[in-house]
Amino acid sequence: MGAPRAVERLRVRFAKMHTERMSTFAWDDLRHFLAFARAGSMQSAAIALGVNQSTVQRRIAGLRSVWAAAWSSATLAAIG
Repeated sequence: MGAPRAVERLRVRFAKMHTERMSTFAWDDLRHFLAFARAGSMQSAAIALGVNQSTVQRRIAGLRSVWAAAWSSATLAAIG
């Protein structure tokens, strides 16, 4: 009887952790990164998206800071 409750509790906790991060994730920034990866340059990505080159750079910088924060907190959690 205790095992199913423990499994359910684990599933709920994991789901909360996973969805919390995903709900705060800037998916539009990922679209700019993908355009850059496909086009090969910031200017080509900007043309493909119909925005300025500085917008693509700013969005990728924002995405990088989110990834860096997530990576460092995950690393600290693994160490601690």
